[in-house]
Amino acid sequence: MSSKVYTVYNKSTGEIIKTVICPANSISIQYDNQVETHIKGDYDRTIYKIVDGVPVQQTELEKDIYQYNLIKNELPPINRGLTDTEIDNQLNDFFHGQEDIQVWKLNNYRFLRKCYYPPIEEYNDAQVKLNSGIPELIQQGQEQLNKYIQDCLDIKTRFPKG
Repeated sequence: MSSKVYTVYNKSTGEIIKTVICPANSISIQYDNQVETHIKGDYDRTIYKIVDGVPVQQTELEKDIYQYNLIKNELPPINRGLTDTEIDNQLNDFFHGQEDIQVWKLNNYRFLRKCYYPPIEEYNDAQVKLNSGIPELIQQGQEQLNKYIQDCLDIKTRFPKG
């Protein structure tokens, strides 16, 4: 008996659940017949939905919502060199336009601060210089520490608590 490819989908929403390869007489045991059904063929759930038993391409909004649902609980990659506008654009792209970016930034200020704080090694290096007992290094250490503190305060201002 030869196997065929089937797409299983939700009867009420048309959302594609999975693709199954099996003999025709086994397809009905591959899913919950009360809420799901199938059609012949392999249809990508990121592109199609099923309407009245026929595969139909999703709208761009439906595709964005599908992609958003896959990543909505993940933290986006953040490039330290981005401006605020570039961060907003990157976040909007990452969340497929489905998040209020300003609200997200307020709710995730800790994450953003962590991404942008200066490296802790700068602080440690300043402390070593301050405790070296060498006047020239002590002065450099104090300047370095002051810069580190100011950089941290700038980040706190840039990404306020939500």
